[in-house]
Amino acid sequence: MKEIGVLVFLFGFLLGFQSLAQEKALTLPSISISAPAKFIEETEKSELLDSSQFAEGQNSLVSLLANKSSVYVKNYGPGNLASIALRGTAAAHTAIVWKGIAINNSMLGMSDLSQINGSVLSGARIQEGGKTQMAVTENFGGILILGEGSKNKIFQEKVILSTSIGSFSAFQQQVTVQKNVGKANLKLNIWNISAINDFKYEVDGISKWQTHSRRINRGLEAEIVIPIGKNLELESAVWAQKNESEIPPSMYQATSHAKQKDENIRISNRLNWDFKKVQLQVGQGITSDFLHYQDPVSEIDSKSKVFNHVAWLDVKTEHKSWFFSGNIWSSMAKAETRNYSLNPTSNRLAFTGNVGYQLPEIPVKINGQVRAEHFGYSDIETNGYGLLPSLSVDWDLKKSGSIRAGLHKKMRLPTLNDLFWHPGGNPDLVPETGWTSDLSWKNANKLYTSFLLETNFQVFSSRIRNYIQWLPDGNIWKPSNIAEIQILGAGFSEKLSWTKGDYQLYTSCNFQITRSVQTKTRFQGDESRGKQLIYIPLWQNQIAIGFKKRNLEGQMSYQFTDRRFLDPTNTLWLNGFGVVNARLSYKVALRKHFTFSMYAEGLNLSKTAYQTVAGFAMPLRQYSLGIQVQFL
Repeated sequence: MKEIGVLVFLFGFLLGFQSLAQEKALTLPSISISAPAKFIEETEKSELLDSSQFAEGQNSLVSLLANKSSVYVKNYGPGNLASIALRGTAAAHTAIVWKGIAINNSMLGMSDLSQINGSVLSGARIQEGGKTQMAVTENFGGILILGEGSKNKIFQEKVILSTSIGSFSAFQQQVTVQKNVGKANLKLNIWNISAINDFKYEVDGISKWQTHSRRINRGLEAEIVIPIGKNLELESAVWAQKNESEIPPSMYQATSHAKQKDENIRISNRLNWDFKKVQLQVGQGITSDFLHYQDPVSEIDSKSKVFNHVAWLDVKTEHKSWFFSGNIWSSMAKAETRNYSLNPTSNRLAFTGNVGYQLPEIPVKINGQVRAEHFGYSDIETNGYGLLPSLSVDWDLKKSGSIRAGLHKKMRLPTLNDLFWHPGGNPDLVPETGWTSDLSWKNANKLYTSFLLETNFQVFSSRIRNYIQWLPDGNIWKPSNIAEIQILGAGFSEKLSWTKGDYQLYTSCNFQITRSVQTKTRFQGDESRGKQLIYIPLWQNQIAIGFKKRNLEGQMSYQFTDRRFLDPTNTLWLNGFGVVNARLSYKVALRKHFTFSMYAEGLNLSKTAYQTVAGFAMPLRQYSLGIQVQFL
């Protein structure tokens, strides 16, 4: 029982540290956290992104996500602000989690995808759907999980050197070291990414050049796994980075002098105890985010700093056909900025219980979950409670595939900007609440001896009440719980592959349609009811063909995105667009302990002129070439 005493003591220490941090008014927020990936019970569709591309030096999360038919990425251009949206929801309804910590900026409720680079992309996967995971309650759309790629893999000592060059003076260098230090496994990644982003684009048939768009991103990720006794293990990781970027002018501006600097530190500590049929984990997470925005023309010099500390205790066990789990989660967050008239602190405390049962006669698993949460803020008399039930069913049809269904109640708290921004913040806001549901069928069939057909079909829906929107009120904009949103959608994907020895050919197609509409009249004369939400495409699709021949791989894809409306009444829109992308990679072992690989990639080979955000053009054709050397 010595291990239990250590875990209880550590959890008490973490809670004590959090209370001390609150008393000393440490700065700030980020937010949601999620239990470690090993405890996540998947019910919704989960898709592993192609981590081999990251390993070869391709470090653009934005370009990879943009090739997924279920994902819409709002992108202001290469190296500039980008956000993700799943299943017809807003960016704030998708949680981004690294090592158990959600890194969504708690002032904005979202994260900038352009600043997620390097090794943190290893093993990235998208989990669609609304099942609550530890402190992630805002995921009406889903979760993007980062940095869990090494789970259940044999640790191998190695050194990897990679570099790449690309269009618009883009350069990337990365060093990865994996080393055994005694009984501990140590992994260190360091990266440097830079680009001028002086690309050519077209507007109204006239060619122009993008200016003032330089960007530099430098960072490191370090992780150590230390065994403590036979069944006890400590995982510690740190992700630190600095990003400097120039904010480019829009297509209709002559020039821009704005620039932004971001500094981020994220730390995760997880102590795991695995004994017989009981798994117990104590976790702690810290995030610190600093942002400095300057625009001398508008005379803006804005600084903000955010600090968040979380702690959790999670336990899981099973007995015969039953599965049980429960957790306690606590969070303290605080923000410092001259744009707030107050110095707010937010506090959250949640308890979650989960029960699963495997039916004895048929291969059906039923899982029920309830989360109870209390939240509150200093400086304002706003606090409340949330009770979030969840039910999911998994039916294994053997040769006919599997069926999964889920029904989940969700809650998203107002961001700190929603509550405290001056002028305009509304301290009377209440959380968004609603239900998400989904039903999916997945199957894989062998056709003859060399063919494999994989099929996935899903339907989903969400209803969000007390939806928060910023609307004009006199000379300023204010947020209000004024809207209700209904989302209905369906997705279909299929992949046919032929394998013969070291050779493989495949073709795939993906399609998703999403109807995301306003269902409530917000004010007198409002004509947006029943209209598609802005920047949500009605449908997206992708087709791809590819091959693998021993050490050589290639793929070409075509991605189409439907038009996106720019105003609530659907009278203005961005036209739909299609782009062709291609990639070729080669890997060879020159000696027993020496491996060389390279890749070449072309994006928008169709030379399509398009925008994902109105007024900000995307580049025409762009290319990149990278090499990697690995020593074992």
